Amino acid sequence: AELAISERRVTHFPDVLNGPDVPAGLRDAVARVVSETGSIIHAPMLWEGRGIGTINVFRKPPRPFSDNEQDLLKTFADQAVIAIQNARLFNETKEALERQTATAKILAAISESPTDVQPVFDAIAANALRLCGAQHSVVARFDGEWIREAAFHDAQGPAQNPWRDMWPQRPGASSGIAQAILRRELVEIPDVRQVAGYLFSGGDESHAFRSVLAVPLLHEAKPIGAIGVLCRDAAPFSEQQKTLLQTFANQAVIAIENVRLLSETKEALEQQKASSDVLEVISQSMGDAVPVFEAILERCERLIDGTMGTTISLVEDDGLCHRRHFRFTEAGKQMVFSSPAEAEATAQRMRALPPVPAAATRQRFAEAGDRIVVYPDVLNGPGVPVDTREFARAATGGRVSYARAAAPMFKDGRFLGEIGVARERLGDFDARERTLLEMFARQAVVALENARLFRETNEALERQTATAEILKVIASSPSDVQPVFDAIARSSNQLLGGWSTMVARIEDDALHLVAFTSTTLEGDATLRRSFPIPLQAFGVGAAIRRGEMVPIVDTELVDDGLQNLRDLARARGYRSMLFCPLVREGQSVGLISVTRREPGSFAPHQVALLQTFADQAVIAIENVRLFNETQESLQQQKASAEVLAVISNSMADAQPVFEKILDSCKHLF
Repeated sequence: AELAISERRVTHFPDVLNGPDVPAGLRDAVARVVSETGSIIHAPMLWEGRGIGTINVFRKPPRPFSDNEQDLLKTFADQAVIAIQNARLFNETKEALERQTATAKILAAISESPTDVQPVFDAIAANALRLCGAQHSVVARFDGEWIREAAFHDAQGPAQNPWRDMWPQRPGASSGIAQAILRRELVEIPDVRQVAGYLFSGGDESHAFRSVLAVPLLHEAKPIGAIGVLCRDAAPFSEQQKTLLQTFANQAVIAIENVRLLSETKEALEQQKASSDVLEVISQSMGDAVPVFEAILERCERLIDGTMGTTISLVEDDGLCHRRHFRFTEAGKQMVFSSPAEAEATAQRMRALPPVPAAATRQRFAEAGDRIVVYPDVLNGPGVPVDTREFARAATGGRVSYARAAAPMFKDGRFLGEIGVARERLGDFDARERTLLEMFARQAVVALENARLFRETNEALERQTATAEILKVIASSPSDVQPVFDAIARSSNQLLGGWSTMVARIEDDALHLVAFTSTTLEGDATLRRSFPIPLQAFGVGAAIRRGEMVPIVDTELVDDGLQNLRDLARARGYRSMLFCPLVREGQSVGLISVTRREPGSFAPHQVALLQTFADQAVIAIENVRLFNETQESLQQQKASAEVLAVISNSMADAQPVFEKILDSCKHLF
């Protein structure tokens, strides 16, 4: 047979055991099989000049094969070659169709799962298992540090991966997939039992395997996963199988990228819509930032997966960060609390916690480059500030920890507050979530600025309106200051958000009540009974005499020297006060006092506004004084002229003059 193939012709030996030209190897082989000699013929099967086999005929007793028989055998050999090539072409066509079908199925899975790569992984694992004749197939993902199983198929049907406890792995571990990811190239292991320390469990024969073929999933030359097939036999893999697995790897990368791009596009659209929604709320709430904050928190909860709770803290005039908005999500309530009532009670308690110094909060953002500050594990992680950790314990009862991210709000370098998000999944926040929070923080600043500008404009208009009204009253009451005092009391109380306002004048070194806004019948009666009061007996009389503003943050905390003010505050129902003296030519002539029900300070612009009302009161007092002095002067001049007229008409009699003088005195005094 070897001679027939090497010489590409029919070889014929009429007497295989005794013929002189029979190769020794052929004679020995025949002798071992038969006991007597015979004739043998070999016809080579040739394809494209290459021998691919032979047809061999042996017969006895020895008799030469005729030329016809030799031609016939050669014909059979040619027909055998045709049959072999037909079968080969058929099998190759069938295998190509199977590969194309598998590829089509995976492409179909990609198109049908634009947002989920898992069906693609399952389809790849199933087709790789079938077309490679494998015992097991695995698809794995790589996150840059760990390799984790993404899909597993078993030739015996649905089964749990018997090597599940061997995941996750690191690149370079003793496995085909780990090596493929480390080396970024196809890895073939013909027999894993020849590899020392291979991650292989041979205890269960039904899951045993010997050969491994693994191909990395590469995106922009970086590994993002791998596909591996594990076969029972120790044998090399064919080139077709290697090519097929590489094709599947390319399709897996396409699927991963499609899902990533679609997810990013969807997230970008969601962010744009969220931004548009918030901007719409801003446009509809120019004077009130609260609806904007509510819209921002709602979208934070929706766009950041696993959000447990959200907060917005604002820096106010007292230099403290006040928690103005705090709430749990529905998921957070269910995770931490046994009932909705318990969750709401906790939320109210957290909102009522004392504010914290803004400087400390500002410093944390400064250390982070004025960017987002993240605590991956608030209860147990390192570097968490004490107040943040204690807040977490109070909010959850210490039952669960969470990850927290806070975005600062700045306006022209001025720190305004922060937006905070608590997420149940521990760990860092990704770039998308950070960008989202920063965007919402910027929009919150816009809302705050709009509200501030709107409020300042309204306050300016209100001040102008109030000033115009008071000036109008002054103009319409040139001889009576009482309508001016009443108007000032009303306007001061309204524009300063007061509980009550009173105006008093200083006469004979005592305070006299001239105007006030009503609270209750009992409170009004108590106020009236308190006046007049000697200036020296009034708690802040000395400061008023010096022309000084006197704020009282909390009437319950004043010393014993101001007991009368504390008693009056209790009777009238307020806790804080602001006294503003009425000063004319360096001399105090009265005061205005505005009160509030809650303790606290008055803002600088409110102090300035009250000073404006005090100045208008002084103007009104001066106008009336000057008007009255002018009237008196005119009356005196008229009376003098009348007396002179009587004198000129009674040159010889003084009695009419005396009568006129007495009449003028009675009128003028």
